[in-house]
Amino acid sequence: MKRTICLVFIALMVASVAFGAAITEKNVASLKGTYEGMLSFGTTAVGAAMNAPAKLEILNDKFPLQARFSITNVPDAVAAAMGVGTGGNLSFESDEGELTTKGTVIWVGKQGGNFVDIALTGPGKIKVTYNARRVSGDGNLKKK
Repeated sequence: MKRTICLVFIALMVASVAFGAAITEKNVASLKGTYEGMLSFGTTAVGAAMNAPAKLEILNDKFPLQARFSITNVPDAVAAAMGVGTGGNLSFESDEGELTTKGTVIWVGKQGGNFVDIALTGPGKIKVTYNARRVSGDGNLKKK
């Protein structure tokens, strides 16, 4: 019986590390800073796997969170699927980042369906999930 309880405890500990921690009012201040990494354009009309460098700057340490999200070197095919012409650089700014019931932070765009959602995956690491103008995907960013 003790062995079973110990194994269950170890499994729960491993799962909590693997899935990261929830963002809360108490730890939101630790998010402030700049995160960089690669962003995937996972669902596009062109169907090809494409990536681009991304940067998320969280500018304050309490809710609502202010952020600047930028993507550089957006492939032309992705830009066309988004309806923004040719590729290059895209950016999104918001001062309305809110805590969700899932323990993530979401910024919702002014156009319906656009959002950026972040989840903690470890110390100084976040997973970004987004939908922007008919293109959705994700990426893993690290704090600089």
